[in-house]
Amino acid sequence: MRAVVAAQLAEILCAQRRDDEAEHFIDVGRQNGGRDNILAQGLRATTAAKVLARRNAVEDAERVAREAIAIFANSDMLDCRADANLSLYEVFRTAGRQQDAVSAIEEALRLYTQKGNVASATRARTLLAACRGPTATDRIADGIYT
Repeated sequence: MRAVVAAQLAEILCAQRRDDEAEHFIDVGRQNGGRDNILAQGLRATTAAKVLARRNAVEDAERVAREAIAIFANSDMLDCRADANLSLYEVFRTAGRQQDAVSAIEEALRLYTQKGNVASATRARTLLAACRGPTATDRIADGIYT
C-alpha cells in the first residue's frame, strides 16, 4: 500500500514539475514495494520516465517508459496502460520525435476509449491534435492559405 501511495504522490509532484521531490517518492515507493506489486512498479516507472525526459536523459526515459508499458501489458488496468503510453508520448515529445509521440497518444486514446474513460480520452484527443499541429483546414480558416 505504501509503495502505491508513494508512486501516486510522485506523479502528483511530477505534474507540478517538482521533479526532485517526485524522485524522492519514486525511491520511497521502490523501497516499500515488492516485485509482485505491478501497480506500484508501473506507476513508479511511468513517473520516472517523465522525470528522466525532463532531465534530457531521453534514452533512459524511453527505456523506463517502455518498462511501464510492459509491466501493465498483461493486466486489465486499461487506464494505467494508457497513462504509461502518455508517459512514452512525453519522452518522444521531449526528444522531438513527433511521429512516435503521435503513435503513443493514439494508443493511449484507444485504451481510454476502450475503458470508457471519457475525461482522459478527451485529454488525449487534445494532446493528439496539438501534437499533429494545425491541419490544412485549420490553416485555411486562419487565413494562412488563400
